[in-house]
This record gives sequence, C-alpha cells and structure tokens, in this order.
Amino acid sequence: MLQLNAAYEDIRVYTAEAERLGITRGQVADAVGVTRQQLYKILTHATSL
Repeated sequence: MLQLNAAYEDIRVYTAEAERLGITRGQVADAVGVTRQQLYKILTHATSL
C-alpha cells in the first residue's frame, strides 16, 4: 500500500513537470500505463485503495 501511494505521488510530480514542459496529460497517461480517467483520479486524490 505504501509503495502504491509513493507511485501515485511520483506520478503527480511527474505530471506537473511534464505539463510545464508542454507534454499533455494524455501523453503522461500513456507513458505511465494508465487511462486518462485513471490519471485524473490519481491527480485529484480520488483513487480508492
């Protein structure tokens, strides 16, 4: 569970940096292997563990 939370936090940080560089959320979702909806839930802390 702790590893999953750490992974989610890494994804949040990565996404913020990627957006700063002009990379879309769709591209980030593809890169980390999740759907756009799953990425949105990770970014808004709406994931259920």
